[in-house]
Amino acid sequence: MINSRDSNQPNNLLQLLRLEVIFTNTLVKYSLPILWMAIIFYLSSIPDLSLKGSLAPYDFVLRKIAHILEYALLSFLWRMANTSPVIASEISAGNAIADEIHQMYVPGRHGALTDIGIDSMGILFGLMAYYFIYSRVFKISESEN
Repeated sequence: MINSRDSNQPNNLLQLLRLEVIFTNTLVKYSLPILWMAIIFYLSSIPDLSLKGSLAPYDFVLRKIAHILEYALLSFLWRMANTSPVIASEISAGNAIADEIHQMYVPGRHGALTDIGIDSMGILFGLMAYYFIYSRVFKISESEN
């Protein structure tokens, strides 16, 4: 029989919702943001991601929204890995800079400083989302992380 007070077992639904069980394993908690960084790198390697057809007029706006969302998720994942907000933003911003440099060497792509700024907005949104979800919804103080 499993002891319900065993610290290795989830003792309530809130712990499952907070993903504590998944993120207690160091390999898992760091592999998710690193995997997401690899996905960003892969997407940056595709020479032409332009939209075709009826969405073509919205290509520019949708690309910028994608930049915001991908870096919001990246900074959120780094925070979930229990890195500080400063470390999460530095790693994410460093990835944004490296991504734009990488795009300068991909045929059909170009690096842009404005994209780094847009990525930085996404990083901020990801950190704000983490704070809202974990500090407001789950009532977890920032000092516990």
